[in-house]
This record gives sequence, structure tokens and C-alpha cells, in this order.
Amino acid sequence: MNTNFIPKLAVTLALLSAIVPLHAQTTDAAKASNEASQSAEPKKKNKADVYTEALNLNQEQQTQVREILKVGWNDYKTLKADETIEPKQKSQKLKAIKDGYNAKVRALLTPEQAAKFDEMNQKPAKKAEGKKGGKDDDKE
Repeated sequence: MNTNFIPKLAVTLALLSAIVPLHAQTTDAAKASNEASQSAEPKKKNKADVYTEALNLNQEQQTQVREILKVGWNDYKTLKADETIEPKQKSQKLKAIKDGYNAKVRALLTPEQAAKFDEMNQKPAKKAEGKKGGKDDDKE
């Protein structure tokens, strides 16, 4: 029996030594393919990048806007996680946070940038009004 064991062990080791590198190559290829597909997906721009591009912010403005938005985002996350606040009150406070950081950002802008900033921030409100108006028209 011992005589058969050694040849079987040798064959098993030989097969394993051939399979392991093939598995590693397959895994590396899968990783490379996965990374390539992830990098091909467009990344969603954060608000600071959107403002920088749309308003043509200078370097100092960019730094200040990023800090304002960072603080606002932290306040937002903290409030959102607070389960002791009633939903209506939470909604009001979230709006106050947004209005607060928008006012701070607007104060940093030139008159031309501020006009564009106001336009950017009115678009969602106009869409909501349009939807609301459509519902009211159906009621009449």
C-alpha cells in the first residue's frame, strides 16, 4: 500500500501545481475586467464639483465652498440619523440646513455667479410647481 501512496501523492502534487497558477491567472483577469468596467462607469459629481464647473469658481472659492458643503453634509447626516425628532420637524430642520449652506455659498460669489447659482437652485422648485399645477388642473 505504501508503494501506491507515493506515486499518487506525486500525481496529486503535480496536478495542484498546475491548477493553482491557472486559478491565479483567472482571478487576476477577473479583477482586471471588474476594475475596467468600474472605471468605465461615469462617477456622479459631488455638489462642490458641480458648482465649480457651472459657476467657474476660483481656487479660493472652491476651498470655501467645499468646507461649507462638508459642514452642511455632516449636519444633515447627524440630523437625518436622529430618531428623536418628529418627521415634520426634521424636514423643516433639513430645509434650514440646506438654506443655510446655500446662503453661505451665495455670499462667496460674484453677482454673475450668484445669479447663475440662484437659477440652478430654482430648477427643482420649478419642476415641483409644474407637477403640483398638473394635479390641481386635474381636480377642476
